[in-house]
Amino acid sequence: MARFHRAGLPFLFIPINTLCYSGIPQEKYNEVSGLTALMRNLGGSVGISFVTTLLARFTQIHLNMIGAHTVAGNGPFDAMRNGLTSAWMRNGIARPDAMQHAHAQIYGMAQIQARLLSYVDVIWIMVVLTAMLIPIPFLMNKPKKAGPAPMAH
Repeated sequence: MARFHRAGLPFLFIPINTLCYSGIPQEKYNEVSGLTALMRNLGGSVGISFVTTLLARFTQIHLNMIGAHTVAGNGPFDAMRNGLTSAWMRNGIARPDAMQHAHAQIYGMAQIQARLLSYVDVIWIMVVLTAMLIPIPFLMNKPKKAGPAPMAH
């Protein structure tokens, strides 16, 4: 399964290179290649920064929402805390320390769940952005024919 996640790359890079080089005289191919590489690197850097920032912010949002339910008096939280405290006490840890360990475990689980939810949110944002960008190639003007486009390198 892991090998197939790159199966769509030819459907992305071949049309991009075709659009970049179409209508350009052959003596300008080096300049086009340099500009294309520059824009690809800039786009990758901005995209990674965008996704990283979204992941951090959504993780905090979800952790805040999950934390609102981890309070004394909430039945499921109390049951989990008491169960974990009992498990730590069975391992020979005193009750105050066992309760601290239980709270730390619950906080770790909350962090994992918040991170997972933030990844789901970011994936949905990327799906929406991608869906919005799909019509752009169909709206572009067809380039003039200047000769065959070179193979990508």
